[in-house]
Amino acid sequence: MIQILTFLLCLGLSLDRKNPVLAGGLFKPTLRAVPRNVVTIGNQVTIICEGPLDAKEYHLYKDGKPDSQIPPTHQDTEEKGKLFISSIESHNAGQYSCYYKNPAGTSEQSDILELVVTGVYSIKVILSSLPSPVVPSKSYRILQCSSQEKYDSFILMKEDQKFSSSMASKNTNTRLFHAQFPVGPVSHIQRWIFTCYGYYKNSSQLWSLPSNHLELLVSGIYNKPTLSALQNPIVTLGGSVNLSCVSNQRYNSFILIKDKQFSSSMDLQYIYTGMSPAIFQVGPITISERWRFSCYGYYSSKPHVLSEGSDILELLVSGTLQKPTIKAEPGSVITTNNSVTIFCEGNMKNQIYFLYKEGSPIIRHRLIEPGQYYKVNFFISSITQYHAGRYRCYCYNVDGWSHHSDSLELVVTGVHHDKPILSALPSPMVKSGMNVTLQCVSSKEYDCFIVTTEDKNFSRSLKAQYIHSGQSQALFPEISATYRKHGPFRCYGYYKSKPYIWSEASEPLEIYVSGLSKKPSLLTKQGPILTPGENLTLQCCSDMSYDRFALSREGGSYLSQMYAHHTRDGESHANFTLVSVNFSTGGRYRCFGSHNFSSEWSAPSDPLDILITASSENVTVSQNMSKPKTASESQEYHTVENAIRMGMASFILVFLGILVFRACQSCRQIQHANGLSVGDTELHLLQCHGLDNK
Repeated sequence: MIQILTFLLCLGLSLDRKNPVLAGGLFKPTLRAVPRNVVTIGNQVTIICEGPLDAKEYHLYKDGKPDSQIPPTHQDTEEKGKLFISSIESHNAGQYSCYYKNPAGTSEQSDILELVVTGVYSIKVILSSLPSPVVPSKSYRILQCSSQEKYDSFILMKEDQKFSSSMASKNTNTRLFHAQFPVGPVSHIQRWIFTCYGYYKNSSQLWSLPSNHLELLVSGIYNKPTLSALQNPIVTLGGSVNLSCVSNQRYNSFILIKDKQFSSSMDLQYIYTGMSPAIFQVGPITISERWRFSCYGYYSSKPHVLSEGSDILELLVSGTLQKPTIKAEPGSVITTNNSVTIFCEGNMKNQIYFLYKEGSPIIRHRLIEPGQYYKVNFFISSITQYHAGRYRCYCYNVDGWSHHSDSLELVVTGVHHDKPILSALPSPMVKSGMNVTLQCVSSKEYDCFIVTTEDKNFSRSLKAQYIHSGQSQALFPEISATYRKHGPFRCYGYYKSKPYIWSEASEPLEIYVSGLSKKPSLLTKQGPILTPGENLTLQCCSDMSYDRFALSREGGSYLSQMYAHHTRDGESHANFTLVSVNFSTGGRYRCFGSHNFSSEWSAPSDPLDILITASSENVTVSQNMSKPKTASESQEYHTVENAIRMGMASFILVFLGILVFRACQSCRQIQHANGLSVGDTELHLLQCHGLDNK
């Protein structure tokens, strides 16, 4: 049985024509070029035809024709047939094959070896990666080979080996001829180093000079570093800036990638090696391009394996083109948690707008279609103290960078919750053409105070003064009453270290102008001297038909206003009732009249001095109108009441002595005349002990 199987096996072998032993054929030789089959013109190359040891002679063919006979090797050595070319020329390029002879016969021809000569054409090609040579792991990239020369085809090489089939050249609007090669998915297991060449179809073995070497860098393997500008990201034309790339991971090398949009040239790469944070100097800065950077960390033992990329840092260039305008709506002073929109407005050519907050590493930008819009908005839905600061706009288009806009100071209020108190000195009622002093006081020790009007067309800031423990104030003198047309005044406190973060706003303070019509009279029914706890009614009256009256106390912050009561004779009056008076009620009072459709008030009444003579309780102002009395009822009421009060005053004046002599004399004169205490009584009040505003 074994003999039968052996016979069948030998029979099968004898029928196989490819078996050199039994079919009489010979192995075909192997043909290769050392160091490689793509050789730069002028360099040397060795073509090796490799056959069995008993080969007697080798024959080499070029493009299907005998080219040369390689001398036979010695049978007692392992030397193979070789053809050495010491300086390759264009005519050496082509397709080669070989065969050998031995005592058994002639071998088949080898496979074709294509010998390519590069550097024949001097116009170089450029290899670039779209959009960047940094590729996230397991993703793809497009490599573009381009040249100004009209090559018919381009070919991509990976580490001196053909990576893909050649690609036909395409023309572009930039007068470049190019071909694109897809690459991927890439991994960090191997390196990805490429070059490319251009050639003509009628001489496909004659190539151009090689392109630049391009290595794809695989990113996302390690933690990302942080990239920042050491001074700030604002640069001037022709200048330079230092960028810092740092990481908490101990990389020993960093790489900086510059992404040049709106440019046909390649991305630039800046490499730094060392254990300390990397400092890259970038410049000189030009107007014609954008300056966008990111950095990566890596280990020198694996230079093709990168960390995740840092956040993109864009340098802003203050250029020469027309500057944009910047504004905020509804305004530049915004209460915390409210929304604001910042507008940048340029010209129709602009392609991208940038909004930069001074001192911030974050730059916001908006890309637009040129010619469609010339104004963009940056919306902040809920403003916080971190949005406060100084903002500028920058624009970029095909012509370059604009000059930066004017600055916009965005203020956030309500961050400090202790609101100050704003008052007018001596009174919120100011004579026409006169100025007023505003006082801003707070229980917090702010460094500065600022006073503004409603529309923010007026603002003035001053350094704070410390008046009591834990209290601060500022006095704003010589403020024209004309600013009242811009709305009521408010004041805020802030600290010098954070000038765009303000306190809550004070209550609004209105400033009134007086002296434009006839003054009214200010009367009191009880007399000018009261004891604590009593109610005081002050009547402001006039023979003019005023629609409203206002009462002010010298040194007070606000006006109490009342609608007027009118008589059949065209007279008008209003009663102001002060309930349960105390020491703070005492002082010098005046009143004013006004018409409904006028923002201005009459001349002030003559002053009326009110004296409180003992300890007091809190006082409130009631704006309820008293029922008007007839003339006879009022006269009788004043006569009886004043008689009683003058008796009390005489008793008290025994203790007050000479200091209240004039007041006593004035009261008797009024009683003798008509029983009323009128506003022209000149009583100089004594400020008693404990007469402090609570």
